[in-house]
Amino acid sequence: SIVVEYLIESNGEISEINLIEKSGDLKTDALVVSVLESMSPLLPPPQGQRLRVTELFWNSIERTDFKSKLQSSLRQYPDGRVIEN
Repeated sequence: SIVVEYLIESNGEISEINLIEKSGDLKTDALVVSVLESMSPLLPPPQGQRLRVTELFWNSIERTDFKSKLQSSLRQYPDGRVIEN
């Protein structure tokens, strides 16, 4: 599992991608960063906001053995993601 934090800028660009908790596999970590980079730009947030996203990437919906409190906390959200402005 990986926890990543990134910004969605007011123009929809994804920036400041930061792996908060790495998977332990360099290829998997790089893939997550690559996927996020390839998604940019997104639709711009409303009213010119800048949003901070903290997101959990995991490989099984049935998984329950998350290695940190942050991962367990994010797993409680349907899409494993918290968005703040």
